[in-house]
Amino acid sequence: MRFFFPILFILCYLGVFSQSPGYLHYDIEDGLPSNLIYCAIQDREGYLWFGTDKGLTRFDGEHFKTYTTLEGLPDPEVINLYEDFYGRLWIGCFSTKAAYRLGGQFFTAKNDTLLKSLSLSLGKVDFFEEQDSTLWILSGRQAMIRNNTTLKHGDPRLNIRIEKMHRIDTTLLGLYGNIVFKIEPTGKFKELY
Repeated sequence: MRFFFPILFILCYLGVFSQSPGYLHYDIEDGLPSNLIYCAIQDREGYLWFGTDKGLTRFDGEHFKTYTTLEGLPDPEVINLYEDFYGRLWIGCFSTKAAYRLGGQFFTAKNDTLLKSLSLSLGKVDFFEEQDSTLWILSGRQAMIRNNTTLKHGDPRLNIRIEKMHRIDTTLLGLYGNIVFKIEPTGKFKELY
């Protein structure tokens, strides 16, 4: 019995150290442009993308590559990211309209007719994609893109102010301020909360 407690103590002591988590920590010394990260996403190729206050950063598992306005990023402060059905990495920047990256190139309203046709407001941007690959770009005013074509005022759902969207089964929900509402396919909405 006198050997039991010291052996039990040693086993418990070793067990505590064997359970330490295997977290990795990255910061500016490792290649991040900033420690202020607004958003992160993993694309279909497995790259991790980070939106920071000093650019868009791609991490391949070993190295960071930062894209700034010199590479075509419209604004260095990236606050939201989303990858759509077509593989476009949509970028919501702080002081410019939405942009996207495809095939190693950045597209903005200056060099893309699709983006030029969108009437979006500046500032916070959110993205929502429906099962039919219709992409909603929400920025106080919304835009809908279906089959790479901008839907204009013909769809009454564009006249509703929406900050966030989510679908639960067949119900499309929207959020504006502190109001949650159900969005009907006809464009009418019913306030829920």
